[in-house]
Amino acid sequence: MELKSVDLYKPRSIFAESREELEDNLSAATNFEHFRVAGEELQLTDGGTMVVRGEEKQLTEEAIKNLCKELHIPDPFAKRIPLHTLQYNIQQLSQGRQFEVFTSNTNNHWVNFIDRDKLLPIEIPTILEAITEQDTFGFKRAEINEAGVALFYQAPDMIKPVRVNDLVSFGWQLRLSESGFGIPSGSIYALRLVCTNGAIAPRRYGSFRFPKRGEIETRTQVFLQDIVNSHSRLEKFVDAYKQVASGEGGSLPGNRDFNRIWNAVKKTLGDPETADIVLGIDKDTRTTIKSKVRDERDLFSDDEDDTPVVPTTWYDLMNKVTEAPQTLKLTGRAHQKMQALGGKMIDFAIRQNQS
Repeated sequence: MELKSVDLYKPRSIFAESREELEDNLSAATNFEHFRVAGEELQLTDGGTMVVRGEEKQLTEEAIKNLCKELHIPDPFAKRIPLHTLQYNIQQLSQGRQFEVFTSNTNNHWVNFIDRDKLLPIEIPTILEAITEQDTFGFKRAEINEAGVALFYQAPDMIKPVRVNDLVSFGWQLRLSESGFGIPSGSIYALRLVCTNGAIAPRRYGSFRFPKRGEIETRTQVFLQDIVNSHSRLEKFVDAYKQVASGEGGSLPGNRDFNRIWNAVKKTLGDPETADIVLGIDKDTRTTIKSKVRDERDLFSDDEDDTPVVPTTWYDLMNKVTEAPQTLKLTGRAHQKMQALGGKMIDFAIRQNQS
């Protein structure tokens, strides 16, 4: 048996459309038991559960993925090797290590394992209170799960028409975690109001990291002020988004571009048929695109026709990608990766037009 065949616990995300809903459901991201264990006290069972200090519980996919990451076991390798080989690797590589362990007080399963030196103790309610005190942040929505909260805020006067009957709210996405899934971070963000599709801007437009030194209160204020001061970078992303939405600049995604997007969607969702559905194609069309791409790489190919198999604009293709989290009910990392891919597509279209 392999890890990918194990019945892992699947936590659900809660979506809040108001501050009141966020406060009512915040316990999903804050209600943990947290303690430190030696690596010798971890035991992965034949059934894919984890025994810690003699207590056996189910794992979430994120928990086992993070433990393997801490032990430098590559994720594809961890999923495909026999379970007994993974058990041996975890047993050997965890010797002499100390881990911070988080367990859910709500559903009684292991949530995360993280090296004790990487844990930044924060309190989400304290940071939310500091955000509320800032007039700059207009709450739009939040995703809440055991990995933490993803918060979406609109910047002042930042609802923009990008084309006819298409309004987009621009602002920031903030990610906070009490269970060891990264330090507080933020990105510039776009949210289509007609369908709530979201796109995360690439780092070159602005990303924000929690300072590493100082008191938590001071670091929180510096973090938020850095976001507030990012208006010029936000405007730059707004301009890029509007340019792609309006079709200015001319270039359309070719077969190689489409294939690259398909590969990224398939890698995130793990299934070629689902990637086809997201991009609105069938298997035959996918096969034709990949054949065209191979011919374009072949210097001796007689096929000089580089007409796109699927004629579409960058904006329409991006919206198919960013629509997937809603239609497929994606949560957590898969949701975030699809939104980040949407932002990368905006950036790629701009760069292509400039070249």
